[in-house]
This record gives sequence, C-alpha cells and structure tokens, in this order.
Amino acid sequence: MREWNFSPEQPIKLTIAADARLNPTEYIDDQIWEINLGNSEPPALSLQTTFGLRAPLCRIFPRFIFKDQVINNPAEFHHAITIHQYYANYLSLSFRPFSWLNVICEYWVPDSHAVCCRTRLVNASHDTCQFQVEWAELLIPAEDGHRMAATEIGLTTILVGQTANLTPLLYLLGGAQSGKSPFPSLSSTFSLRPREEQTMHWCHAALADTPASYEHARSMLENNLDAEYARIVRFDSQQPEIITGNHEWDNAFRLAQVIVNQLLISPGSDGNAPLCVYARNPDQGYSILKNGLDYTHLWNGLTPLDAHYLLHFLLPWEPGVVKALLYSFINSRADTGEIDLKPGAAGQRAQLLATPIISHMVWQYYLYTKDADFLRKSYPQLVSFFNSWFNAPHDRDNDTIPEWDQPVQTGFEDHPIFSIHGESPDWLNIECVESPELCSYLFQESLSLISIAKEIGNSESVLHLENISLELKSMIDQSWDDSTACYQYRDRDSHLSLPPEVLGKRNGPGLVDIHREFDQPLRPVIRIWCTKEGTRPAHIYLHGTSETGTHRVDHITPADIRWSQNSGSYTSKYIYRGIEQVEISGISAEDEVDIQSTNLRIFDHTLLMPLWAHIPTAEKAKILINLTILNKKKFLGPYGLNAWLNGPQISEGKPKYSLVHLPAVSMVLEGLLYYGQRKKAAELFSRIMKAVQLSLKQDLAFHQNYHIETGKPIGAANILTSLIPVGIFLEIAGIKVINPHQIEVLGGNPFPWPVTVKYRSLTVVHQDKKTLVIFPDGQNITVANHQPQVINTSLAPSSASE
Repeated sequence: MREWNFSPEQPIKLTIAADARLNPTEYIDDQIWEINLGNSEPPALSLQTTFGLRAPLCRIFPRFIFKDQVINNPAEFHHAITIHQYYANYLSLSFRPFSWLNVICEYWVPDSHAVCCRTRLVNASHDTCQFQVEWAELLIPAEDGHRMAATEIGLTTILVGQTANLTPLLYLLGGAQSGKSPFPSLSSTFSLRPREEQTMHWCHAALADTPASYEHARSMLENNLDAEYARIVRFDSQQPEIITGNHEWDNAFRLAQVIVNQLLISPGSDGNAPLCVYARNPDQGYSILKNGLDYTHLWNGLTPLDAHYLLHFLLPWEPGVVKALLYSFINSRADTGEIDLKPGAAGQRAQLLATPIISHMVWQYYLYTKDADFLRKSYPQLVSFFNSWFNAPHDRDNDTIPEWDQPVQTGFEDHPIFSIHGESPDWLNIECVESPELCSYLFQESLSLISIAKEIGNSESVLHLENISLELKSMIDQSWDDSTACYQYRDRDSHLSLPPEVLGKRNGPGLVDIHREFDQPLRPVIRIWCTKEGTRPAHIYLHGTSETGTHRVDHITPADIRWSQNSGSYTSKYIYRGIEQVEISGISAEDEVDIQSTNLRIFDHTLLMPLWAHIPTAEKAKILINLTILNKKKFLGPYGLNAWLNGPQISEGKPKYSLVHLPAVSMVLEGLLYYGQRKKAAELFSRIMKAVQLSLKQDLAFHQNYHIETGKPIGAANILTSLIPVGIFLEIAGIKVINPHQIEVLGGNPFPWPVTVKYRSLTVVHQDKKTLVIFPDGQNITVANHQPQVINTSLAPSSASE
C-alpha cells in the first residue's frame, strides 16, 4: 500500500478490529476500535470505541511534553501523520510532534477484548533531549459507571474505569507514573541521546473486572509484536496485491480488501471458518441478550446477493470462508426445502425464502476448488431449495413463474415503487408482479444445478431442471419490449405490461362510479391522499367483473392498506375485465381518492439481470447494451449506472433514486464480460472509480451509493456493498487467478496502463498485447494476448476452452 499523508483538516477514521482469520473473535462481545486522526475534542491522535454502545465514548491518545510545550493536537505536529501499513487488525503510522522527535505508533488488536500499541521514539537531533510522553484515556461511562482513574496493582500504576459490564484498563509496560495532564493518563520520562531510540508498550483490555482485565493486558504484552506482524503479512499475502498505473485505484483496492477482512467474524467457539457481517464499527459487536439474537440487520447474516458480491473479494483467495458461507445457507434449509434469506451466526432467520443464486455460488466455488465432495453433499438440498420457489406460496398463479415475496429479496430493498418502507405514494405490491430479475436468477440456478448434476453423475433431476429452464427463458424472452430496448415487469395474472390508466377520483367517502369494460384485464390500485399524516379506518368495496366474467365484490379492510406518511395504497389481489364502482368509507371529507391501473412501465437496474444470466441472444444483448445500458439518456451516467429511471417526485433535496448501486452494476459488468464487451466494461468500471476516488479523497471511506450525476457519496460508510469489487476489476483487466500455480489470461488489457498482480509468490504483469507470468519456483513465461489461455508451471499455455 502506498503511504498516505494526512492534514488535520481531513475527517479520517480507520477501523481496526480482531482478524478472525488469525485468531478467534467473540461474536457477542467484539470490541472494535477506530483511529481518529485529529477530528475530536480535545484534538488528538485518538484510538476510540464505544464498546458496542456500552459507553458513549472511550478514547486513548498521546500527549508529548518538552520543556514548556505540551502537544497532542495533530494540527500542531511539526510533521503531519503518515500511514505506512494498514491491515484488518494492525495499523502503523508516524509523525513528528517536535522537529527533533520521530514517533512511530503501531496499533494491534490481538482479540475481541484488547488493543496493544508499540510506540517508537527516536531523537533526530544532535542534542540529548529529555521529555515526557503521556497516554491519556478519556472514558465517558454509561450510567452507574465511573471515569478512568489511576490506581496501583502491587507496584504497577494503571488506569481503570467502569462502564456497563466492563472494566476498561490501561497498562503501560515499564514502570509508568500517573500523568499530570487534565486527563487520566500514564506517563513515562525519557532522556534520549542523539539518534537514540526507545520504545513504549501498552495494552488496553476490557473484561468484567479489574483482575481479569489486568491479567489479559499483561498476557497480550507478552506477545512478540514483530512475530505477530510477520504472521499478519504472511497471511495477507494469500490475497492479491494489485498495482496499476493509478495510485488512487491501487489504494482503493487495498482498502477494500482490508475492510472485507475486517467484516469476517468467528461464528462461535467451534472452530468453524469465519462468517461475514455487513459492517463492523465501534458501535457494534455487543449483544445485550448474550446470544446475538438482538443484533440489527448489519450483524444478523448476509443475503445471497450480499454473499454473491462478497465472492468477488474471496475467490480464490479464501475458499474456506466461502465454503463456510455457503454452508450457512444450506444448513438453514427447512423441511419444505426452503433456505432462509438471511441465516445469522446465532441462528437468526429472516423467515423469507432466499434469493435463488446459491447453486450458482456453489458452482463458482467448485470451479476454483474442484471440491466434488461438497457438490455431492449439497446437491440434494440445492435441488429441494430450487423447487421450493415453485410452490404455491411463491408461484401464486401456478404458472411456473414465481413472484417475489418482499423487495429485500431483490437486492433493491428501497425500490421506489415496491419498498414497503419507502416514501412513494405510488406503491405496488411486489407479489402481484412477475420479475425478469427473479426468472434470471432461477434460470441461472437451473443451469448451475444441471452442471453440478453432470459433474457428480446424478442425472435424476436433469430433465426436470431443463424443462423449467425453458419455461423461465420463455417468460424472459416474452418480457422483452422492442420499443424500449429493455425487459419489462409484467402482471402476475394477466402477463401484460400495461401503462397506468386513470379510472376515477373523488373527495371524501362515497361512491366512485366507473362503469367500464376493458379490452385487456387490468389490476386496480386505490390510493388515499390525506390532508394530515396518519392512517384512516377505511373500508373499501370494489365491484367488478373478474377475468372469467363472474361478478366480484372485493372487500378491502384497513389492515390491507399500506400507509406512508399522508397517503395509503392498496394493490388489488385480482385483475378485472370490468369495474362498476368503488365504495369507500372511514376517510375524511377532505381526503382524496385516486383509482388507476398498475403502472408496470417502470425501469430499474433489476431489469438488466437477464444479461448477467446469459439469456439474450448476442444480437439482443448488443441492443440492450448499446441502446439501454450504455445509453446516456437511459441508465448510463457520469459515475456509473442509474438504479432507477422514472422515479416519483419525493421531497426536494433527497436524491434518493439517482443512485449507483454497486452490486447491481457488478452483475451488469459480469454480463458485459460474458458477451465479449471487455472495453465497454472497463469504461463503465472507470466511471464508478471516479466516484470512489472522490469519496476516498473526502473521508477515506467507501459509501453505500453514489449520486449518478455528481458522484457525491451517499449512505453508510464501509459496509460490504459499498466496497469496490476487486475480482470484477481483475476479470475486466483480463486476469483470472485460479491458484498460485495457474492463471487464466482472458485476452488483452483494456485499461490504459499495465496491471500487475502479486499473489503469494506469483506475479502477473498484464499489458495490452502480452502478459508476463513469474511463477513461485522462479520460472517465467511471456504469452501473447490474442486469445484466452490457461498458463501453468509446465510453461505450456493451453487454450482456455480445453
């Protein structure tokens, strides 16, 4: 990683936390820290946490005292802070508080309950200098706790505090004294000759009581930090180091890998491989219930689409983590065959059917690992899960084309129209819609299951899977619209994609006379606009003619109406050939009633998923790519692809729907690569990187979304789906690392500079026309990039198709 230099004005915070790949972490009590480079009160280089909200704040920071000068504010440092190394659980930085004093701080988090620091002090002057260093700890405790205070255990002076069920303790090795600063602190005095170096070591531990915290801190300081650092570096070398012609891109890839490693946590004490959380910051990591069942959505599991995005960071570098992640889904399978959408490490369940992309991930895992035993063990459960999507609760009209149950299954939970928590008054019930996205996932899932069946020699379900795949592909082909050059949603029962049609309006309770017969059956949507926020005890009776010609009266109760702010919406469960009238009661005289048919001429990025699933012909894919995806009047923007094209007008100042959604864009990029559009994929990826670069310059953080027109970062920082997908970049560049002894070169490099990848002892230098590969045993080979090739240590490139 290139060194980073920071000015005190930059609001930089970097997380460090125990690395579950190196040592077990504790899922229900994981203390997570962040380095705050000066943006605090008092201004200081702070290591801080809240112990998972068990304290409003705990901060540890250094103060340097020389003669009558006292410095802790980074803005007053003679030389600003430089970060040298950053790993999941380790960070080293340097600075000069005075012109003559070099300081190197190394922070290391060995486990979930401790953090250690080694501080190297070097006198860079020609004179002997005497000075003091204080390490202060500012604890704002929870109720009934107390702040840090100096005390003694034997002849050792320590700082101890109390907050919630923790006893934070700071132990400075080497005979520290109580500091004289306004803050509780431990102080050491130094007299350094010219060029002399001395070292300070401290550890902070937080367990239930003082003896436990003290013993834990002491035991952590017995570790050899140089040996631990070497172990960290050695373990980290199992992941790729990417060097491009753009230092900001290099740093983005490196930072994304560090954060992904931080998101891995131990599921328990059973020795299983780590699982992944959605975010990891100081406010998280503590379960009040002591079992994790009270954790929020950020710590109670990943969805299959989250896991699929994670694979871009883990394969082939962390196959054990991927296998554990896949097992977490498979092991949540119910007797009905259903796999839960979000199985958590503590047994949490979302009680929703998982997005059907799990078999696809299993097959991708196998392509890297050749773990046939895993295929054989998982195949029956995967087939059962696939079939569960076609059961009555999910295929409501029994036509082999299922429907989503909730928007969260789509990966676009805040969809402007379908979201059950959104602000849009134009809400539609997603259960009433057939989605090309769902069918695309199921189609690709069926192909993956067929591949698995053939690989393990189990042909029992192949014919069934082939027939369903044909049905799914037929539905997606039928949803294509030439006039818009895009796939479309269609109604669950009528299988039509109709524009909205106003059917009637009125103010207040009473009858809305419609008396219309329709050429094509439609599904009515009833909306109530209230003068004030709040719900209404509305009862609605809809009189009409069903699709079969029978008379129907649909009674809509207050519980059936979905309310958002000052409006209520109801999507009819039925389609109608004709509607006579709508009778409404229980609303105010000033309230407005609006009745229209559903609007399925809406366009969002989920409609692009057939490209990812390899469904369109080459000709149709070309049309979709050029006229829709990469059309600046449609999805393409300066900073990526827009998530939504024709969203409703919400309140001003909320650019909620002009967003770039990285997981969806990554799947479109996969589709572009499949159809041979590597240069176009590189152009799209470069647009995303422009937004990422702006975000990293602002606060050295990734963000959940970016504004499509301005690149402005929006949403939570450093969550899983905010990270730039390293694996996608490598595939676009034309490099696929299979293992340390084998790579696949996928053609030329579409970027304007060579891409170098170092993986363990393997080095790949990929240029436009040729690729140099240096293998771990010292052999090297140069190959032309005129066609895809698999290269191995035999030095005999073979066709990738062989």
